[in-house]
Amino acid sequence: MDSATAPNVQPPKSTQARNSRSSLTPSVSSLTDEQRAEIEDARYELETALVAFLTRVKEGGLKALGRNPSSGDLVQDFRRYAWRVIQAKARDKVAAATSADEVSTIVYGCINRTVATICRQNGTWRLAVRRAAHAVDFGLWPGKHGLYGPSSVSHPKRLQLTALLHIDARKLIATFRPQMGKPVAKENPSVQFPRRAEWARAELYKRNWDAARVHRESKLDPKTIRRILKGDRVGESSLIAFIDALSKARNSSHLTRADVPDE
Repeated sequence: MDSATAPNVQPPKSTQARNSRSSLTPSVSSLTDEQRAEIEDARYELETALVAFLTRVKEGGLKALGRNPSSGDLVQDFRRYAWRVIQAKARDKVAAATSADEVSTIVYGCINRTVATICRQNGTWRLAVRRAAHAVDFGLWPGKHGLYGPSSVSHPKRLQLTALLHIDARKLIATFRPQMGKPVAKENPSVQFPRRAEWARAELYKRNWDAARVHRESKLDPKTIRRILKGDRVGESSLIAFIDALSKARNSSHLTRADVPDE
């Protein structure tokens, strides 16, 4: 399907003012734990890629670029992130679809909403760049081609990003077969520690933290952090590291093992 003939599915307009507690994670009110974990993993990989790019630039990468860095250098990183978000959010609907037209509507609609979230004011693009710049102390630098800094890569390339995602969408739609429309049985193991998972997510929310911030403060493996947030069993040492990381937050009370629910 050509992008020019793709359904013009517009994201719904919000009827309320946006909450000031902006997050890199898309709205998660209707997402499953599995979807949230996939998106969290995608965001962690995005931030890691941005940190690596800014580190290379800071350490002399301009010679390889032959110019100052720009937002265009980050488009492929945001493309990979956006497509993983789209796959996580649309996979079940695509699996239940009965026609290529239905898949097209689902996927292109998800692209519109995801790109809007990434490119809006204080959206994923600007917040991710800001976090990565802080992580590598990437300030304002004089270069052969003039001054550059975080603002040089903070302007979302919305049209370019959308065009690349349309290419990914056409590949997906081209592989659709009628038998794919049958619902696929999925394993849904019961959560071992639902109250612990609820407590952990609430503690992150109170601090305006995410799993990537916990990883930076604790050095825990991202998969272990996701297991805690999902309520899966982890070792005691991992729980202690998680608690200690939360206790590092500014104006936060010190947490102990006794604060963690065991159910």
